[in-house]
Amino acid sequence: FAVDLMNEPHGATWGTGGRKKDWAAAAERLGDNVLGACSRWLVFVQGTTNPGMWGENLSGVRTRPVRLRNQSKLVYSPHTYGPSLFVRYPEYEPEQYRADDFPGNLLGGWEWLWGYVTQEHGVPIVLGEAGG
Repeated sequence: FAVDLMNEPHGATWGTGGRKKDWAAAAERLGDNVLGACSRWLVFVQGTTNPGMWGENLSGVRTRPVRLRNQSKLVYSPHTYGPSLFVRYPEYEPEQYRADDFPGNLLGGWEWLWGYVTQEHGVPIVLGEAGG
């Protein structure tokens, strides 16, 4: 079993300090609380936004990884979507979808946002949402 701590933490920052907006710090508090109640569960932590889709940006892990009481229970879980989502929400369409090198440019963006996490930090990635 696993718990996804929060779906797409809108307005959150990563590693900036402060109890109200720092999602990395909040994920640690919430995750340790979950593990205190049931040490067998996995703890899924989504990324923030800007840049990236809602829940996609894990670039802050480079300098401020989440640290749980049992690190083996941590799983990062970004969301990522393709251009068909933005037919309905064109105001949110990322620039890379309009670039001349699309879709070849997606791999580099994913690597920068979350693809590096497992290799550099040894923490697994599970895509929490993906589409179109």
